[in-house]
Amino acid sequence: MRREFPKKGRPDALGAADREKLRPHNRLTAEAEPLRPPRSISPKTPTKSWATRPNRAQRRQSDPMSAGRRSAVSPTGAVAQEPIGSGLLLVAVLRPHLLPYVRPLIEFEARTEGSVGHLPMPSLANVHALHSGSKRKLSAVTGLTRWENAPDSAAQFSVDVVGRKDNFDWCSDEGQAVAIPMIDSGQYSCITMAQPCRLPVTTDMAQAFERYAAAGERSGVLVIVFVVCTMGHANSKLHEFADEYIEVDACEPDPDSDSVVTFSVEVPALADGRALGIDKSMYDIYLSDGRWTATETPFTSSSARDRAVGELAKSCKSLQAIADKLGVSTATVSRTIKKLREMKNGVPLPD
Repeated sequence: MRREFPKKGRPDALGAADREKLRPHNRLTAEAEPLRPPRSISPKTPTKSWATRPNRAQRRQSDPMSAGRRSAVSPTGAVAQEPIGSGLLLVAVLRPHLLPYVRPLIEFEARTEGSVGHLPMPSLANVHALHSGSKRKLSAVTGLTRWENAPDSAAQFSVDVVGRKDNFDWCSDEGQAVAIPMIDSGQYSCITMAQPCRLPVTTDMAQAFERYAAAGERSGVLVIVFVVCTMGHANSKLHEFADEYIEVDACEPDPDSDSVVTFSVEVPALADGRALGIDKSMYDIYLSDGRWTATETPFTSSSARDRAVGELAKSCKSLQAIADKLGVSTATVSRTIKKLREMKNGVPLPD
């Protein structure tokens, strides 16, 4: 007797237990509202008409953070960038040791209407930083907020330490239950938090990012999440889960520099403007008399030797002179100059 098996992909091919696994898990009781549509659309999914969606100008008419907006002009004066709006800003920190320096820098720029990676910050009334761990952290966090040349008009800055775990999971049920009510209260103009994760992004993390983005847009709050990447960043596609996305990576400091740390800040969405110098910057962080300073320069290379070759080449030195000064071969100097020229002209070659 021939047995009949259900065809693959038919509804009756799944048992009751399998169907239960496919049901979405609404872990937060306060999340009755639907999630925003995903950033990427599969080929089999019918696309929506973009004419029915509000454009950027229409969305910002009802945005409380849109008052007093300004534009940041690139070093070449060719391209102007609009300030970051409310919603979710993901900052991917590709090296965990950079977080204690990257986070205070971006929080300081947010308080002073500065800019990060050519993206100007909006005008904010206050900035609230959520940390986790021992209450003793407050003294260290306070020390990292002391920057030189801080204007008197800087936005109010406050810190809150939640829980006792150093690596508190802000994408968990407990983390969202703490952060989302703060966002919805409208008490703060900007809320920051650090989320350690092993990429790629899981379903729970993706849902948490969507909820943070929706809460920020709903309440007119800028939510900044510093994602501390430990592995798997190459295939993470973090940019698909945020309104704005920035990547931070370590750079080799110059040998004669007394900087504490050097890193690059890149806005992948501006990669097409690489030739105009608006997609990537390099920051050096210095400590003097208990206060921090930061210098921003156009990114050339993460290698100190490659940057030195580029600087010497600008002074019209010969290949042999550059090679003798740096202790390398003329072939190495020639390849480095070619690579730097191609990167400057818009070819995204690796360092």
